[in-house]
Amino acid sequence: MKQINTIAITLLICLSAVAQPVQRKNFDPSYVQQFRNIFFGRSLTSNATNHNNARTTSGDSSRVIALVDWMYSPTQGYYLVDSLVFFNSGTECQGGTYQNYDNPNDQSNSNSWNYVINHPDSTYDYTYDTTLHLYTLSYKEYKNVNPTAHTASFVQHQLSGSGWTYFWQVMLTYDTSGNDIKRVFQYWDEYSSSWNNFYNSKDSFSFMPGTNYINYEFKWTGYDTISNIWKNPSKMFTTYDAANKWEHQVYYRWDTSSLSWKNFSIDTFAYNASGKVIEEFMAFWNDTSSIWNVSPFKINFFYDGSGNLVKEIGYSYDTAWENYNLDTFINDGSGNILKHISYNWGTGSWDNYAIDSNNYNTYNQLVYWFNEKDADSSGWNSYYDYVTKYYYELYVTSVQNVSATNGDASLYPVPTSTQLNVAITWQQAQSATLQITDLAGRKVYEKAMPERREFIEVIPVAAFSKGNYILTIAGEKGNIVKKFTVN
Repeated sequence: MKQINTIAITLLICLSAVAQPVQRKNFDPSYVQQFRNIFFGRSLTSNATNHNNARTTSGDSSRVIALVDWMYSPTQGYYLVDSLVFFNSGTECQGGTYQNYDNPNDQSNSNSWNYVINHPDSTYDYTYDTTLHLYTLSYKEYKNVNPTAHTASFVQHQLSGSGWTYFWQVMLTYDTSGNDIKRVFQYWDEYSSSWNNFYNSKDSFSFMPGTNYINYEFKWTGYDTISNIWKNPSKMFTTYDAANKWEHQVYYRWDTSSLSWKNFSIDTFAYNASGKVIEEFMAFWNDTSSIWNVSPFKINFFYDGSGNLVKEIGYSYDTAWENYNLDTFINDGSGNILKHISYNWGTGSWDNYAIDSNNYNTYNQLVYWFNEKDADSSGWNSYYDYVTKYYYELYVTSVQNVSATNGDASLYPVPTSTQLNVAITWQQAQSATLQITDLAGRKVYEKAMPERREFIEVIPVAAFSKGNYILTIAGEKGNIVKKFTVN
C-alpha cells in the first residue's frame, strides 16, 4: 500500500491545537488533524495538557518554531532522531523543514529532509537530494473550497518518471452549520488513470439537531469494484448526558450473513459533580450470553482539590476486578503536568514502567519532555531515554502599546494586509511625524502631519512584507509608539 506524505499535511496546519488527555474530544472532522495525530502522536499528544501552539498575553503570543527529538545510546550518548522547524511570517505559518536521522554514529547527515512551503490554497513539498545537494519539488497539494456547495477537496500530486501525476485526494462535504458529514479518501490508480477506491475509505457523520455533537459515525474501508459498493461497513453511536459529555459509545459491525448490525464494543463514562470523568468502562459483546462481558476493562480517575488529574487506575476482569496499570501525575499551580509515572501490576505490587518529566515556559507551553523506561523493574535505565525539546518565538497578535506621552492612538484593523487606520488624539494640538520601521529598524514609511489635536491617517500597507512593525508618532509635545502586524 502506498504511503501518505504526512510531512506536508502536518506542516499544512502548522501544529494546530492538540488533543487533551482523559476527556477525549469529539471526532475532529479535519483530515489534516487526523494525519497529524498519526505522525506526531507521541510528540504532541501524550505528554501534557497545556502545550498549545500559541499562547497570548497582552497582545503578544508565543508560538512553536521547532521541536527536536533525541534518543539515548549506551555507546553514543544522546543522538538526534529528528527535527521539525517552522517558518512563520506575520501571524501565519509559511512552511518548514523536517529532518530524520537514523544513524547515531553519523549526525552530520540525515536520511530524510523535507522543505515545505505553504500558500493559501496550496502546499509545496521539497525533498533534499543528498547527491545533488539541493531541494527538488516532490509533492504538491491543492485545496479547493466551494462554500455554495458546502464541499472541499484536497488533492496531492507526486513527481514520477512520467511527470506530475495524482497521488491521493480527500473530498469533504459539510452541512449548513459547517459540520463534516462525509469524507472520502482515494488513491490514484496509474494503470486505469482513475481514482481507485480499493484501498480507500469513506466516512459519514450525523449530528444531534442544532449541535456539532456527532450522533452516528459510519465508516467503510475498501470498495467492491464488481458490485460497485463500499465494503466493510462499521458504525459508532454516541449518546450524551445533560452537560453534552459522552455517556455511551457503542461500536457496531455489519454482519453479511444476517444483513444486520451486530454489537461489537461499548465505552461508557461517569462524571463527578464538576464534570470530570471519574470512570471509563470498556467491553466487547458476547454473542452467546448477549451481554457486554468479553475482555471488560475500566479506568478510574482521581483529582486534587483544584480539579487536576493526579491518578488513573486501570482494572481488568477475570472472575473479579484486578489491578492492571497505574498512572500518577504531579501538577504545577497552572494545571500543567510536571511528572507522569506509569506502573504495571506485578506480583502483588506495582512495578515501575515509565516516567515522563515536563518543563514549561511562562506561557505554559511545553519546552522539554523527558521519558525514561524501567528495565526489568530494576530501576530507571538511560538506555531507553527519549527527549523532545520545543522552541518558541514571540510575535504580535494585536496592537501593543509600547509607550505614549501626552496622547494616544488607536490602530485598526490589526492584523492588516491592505491599509492601517491610525486615529490619534493629543492632549494638546501639535504637529507630528509618523514613521513605521520593521523590527530590524529599517524605515518603510514616513509622513509629516500638520498641527492638530485629533486626526485619522490611512496608511497603505499592501506593499509591506508580512511581519511585525513599529509605528512611532513623534509630536512636538508628545510621543506615541505602537507595535502592529501585517499579514
